[in-house]
Amino acid sequence: MTIATDFADFLTRTRYDDLPEQAVDHAAMLIASTIASAASGKEIQSAAIIRDLSRERGGTPEASVWFDSGPKLPAIYAARANALMSDAGRIRR
Repeated sequence: MTIATDFADFLTRTRYDDLPEQAVDHAAMLIASTIASAASGKEIQSAAIIRDLSRERGGTPEASVWFDSGPKLPAIYAARANALMSDAGRIRR
């Protein structure tokens, strides 16, 4: 077995109820912080450029860009735009 196989096996066997409460609380805080940072970074020029370039490339509409009412993008492009907004929002603070 490889480390990746062992890890995948662990993940597929782990249920939500198996997680410690502190880990769940910490994960919730990290998710909330990421989304708050993205809200702050949504109007930063670099985030808008990536969002616009992603729309121009087109592709299968799979996922939404946070805080944007435009069309869905391929998941990889939406993830990139959302990550950039979150990073830009952290820098802005």
